[in-house]
Amino acid sequence: MPIMNESSNKTKLYVQKTAVLGITGVKRTLGDLLSRITGQPLMYFNTELEAKEWLTKD
Repeated sequence: MPIMNESSNKTKLYVQKTAVLGITGVKRTLGDLLSRITGQPLMYFNTELEAKEWLTKD
């Protein structure tokens, strides 16, 4: 996981939000684990419209 953390550290300044579409079950659990490891939060959405609305707020 050191490579993932190194990559995450390089992009943290540039990534403000991350939206993920259509992920459930085991894949979502793995996404949550990845988020904890890298320190970059993920937000899950069912539709592209919901994700775009969230991404464009603030």
